[in-house]
Amino acid sequence: MIKIKPIKKDWKSLVKIERLFIFLCFLFAVNGCEKEEEEQSSVKKITVVFPPNSIGDKGYYDKILQGVAMFEKQGKENVNCEILTSNDKPTMIDHIQNWYADGITHEDEGNTNLLIITDSEVIDDVSYMFLSLPKRYEVLLFTDEQKHSEYKGCHVVNLNEYSVSYRAGYEFATAKNLKSPPVKIQFTELNRSFEIINEGFSDGFHAASSKDMECFYVPKTNDDLEIIENISSAVLNVVADDYQFEKCIFVLLEEYQNVFLSCALQRSVVFVGIDIPVKDYVSCALSINRHYDVLMNDLLTKWYNDNNLPCYIEYGEDSKYIEYEKSPYFFEEE
Repeated sequence: MIKIKPIKKDWKSLVKIERLFIFLCFLFAVNGCEKEEEEQSSVKKITVVFPPNSIGDKGYYDKILQGVAMFEKQGKENVNCEILTSNDKPTMIDHIQNWYADGITHEDEGNTNLLIITDSEVIDDVSYMFLSLPKRYEVLLFTDEQKHSEYKGCHVVNLNEYSVSYRAGYEFATAKNLKSPPVKIQFTELNRSFEIINEGFSDGFHAASSKDMECFYVPKTNDDLEIIENISSAVLNVVADDYQFEKCIFVLLEEYQNVFLSCALQRSVVFVGIDIPVKDYVSCALSINRHYDVLMNDLLTKWYNDNNLPCYIEYGEDSKYIEYEKSPYFFEEE
């Protein structure tokens, strides 16, 4: 007959096991906190600095902003995007200096930081910082000037708007169904992007034609109604003596381009513009289209996935990010 002996309770062993269990729980808890802190500290931060009064231009700057939004919609983990706008140039410089100072203070925290400067005019005032950037701090600079490829510490994106605009102006001058030089309607002061496009188009046109381009200047005031009236008046001045609709208007009105489009539709004005879908406007002969929203999304995606960007990136007339679209009616061959 088998006798079953009762198991004696060893209280000391139970206490040891209990203590070991508590210790292991504590260890797992601490390890979990460390992992959580590590994940929080490895956040990728993106800071985009815009120049004064740039948001709302319905062009270059708005497309950059839309590109950041496209990237955010991807739902990437541990990404924090910050948009900084400025009332004036000194404020924009302050934003960049504060970003740099924050990097010096928190250099050892493990975050990866990308500063995006959308206006190259400020670069001369802050370039000294980029020679000694904190660890994991990078700068992405958008420009159309070749000299900025010399700045060390920056990832320079050369948009090359001039070369695309030059080619558009040259082809306009040689188009078979466009007999007269374009008449420009533009603000008295243009932002840098529109200045470059204006310069490139004009140089390209004059390289192929000896004709002069007439220009109507619209003062840019704080009164929207006054601006709208001035644009309408400028359009009327151009088309008043154009009974055969031979004149073509080159539109350089930045965020007020839609005002011109309304006038153009009413009066069947032939025009050349920027970021206009040619297929939607019968009288649009040519448009210089900039897909900077796609460009920004692609650059941020590459930076996030590869944690690396080339030192110098140049886009030209063969790029998918900037192109010109021609109407087959105005550019058809004889």
